[in-house]
Amino acid sequence: MKVYLLEEHQNQVKERIVSDFFMRNYVNYVHVKKNQKSLFNIEVFAKIKELLDEKELKGNDFSVCIEGGYFKLKNGYYMGDVCGIKDANGIKFGIGYLYEISENMYNAVRRGISLGTCIKNAQKIRSFSNHYYGVIEYLTGNTYNRGEGIGLALKNADKADYSEKPKTVKLVKRLPIKNFYDLDKECEKALREKM
Repeated sequence: MKVYLLEEHQNQVKERIVSDFFMRNYVNYVHVKKNQKSLFNIEVFAKIKELLDEKELKGNDFSVCIEGGYFKLKNGYYMGDVCGIKDANGIKFGIGYLYEISENMYNAVRRGISLGTCIKNAQKIRSFSNHYYGVIEYLTGNTYNRGEGIGLALKNADKADYSEKPKTVKLVKRLPIKNFYDLDKECEKALREKM
């Protein structure tokens, strides 16, 4: 049995988590050339299905694809990871933690503005320019990291039913830290400048 991790570019966090999860099996990394873009709502699932369908599987081999995305739900805006696992029986989907973001952050990404760049700009204002956080770490004050969300998405996909959307979602509500508000202001400023 072989496991194929399909990714658009090398991502050490994804590779480490998938390799640890399927410890007994050899994981093959397959880099597919696609136009990278931010994914929103149902686009995340469609992109994963598209990538998984491109890989021919033999026997009991299976493939894994993990994509990050942005989600507008009834109760707010979120970002997080979705995992798809495909085998001979079909595709199973799982969602990791969904981290709350503001409407300004969501709209900024929709307009092509990088949250990472906004974080760097916010850190300069607060004189943290020597230390760069990932978006999840920054928003949660290092309480969470992206790897935890990827790991949960993979576990949830492994336990899921075929061809069904995930039934349970773990939301990480906005933590009361200054970073969230700083990033929101920076995104609002970037949106005004882009008009």
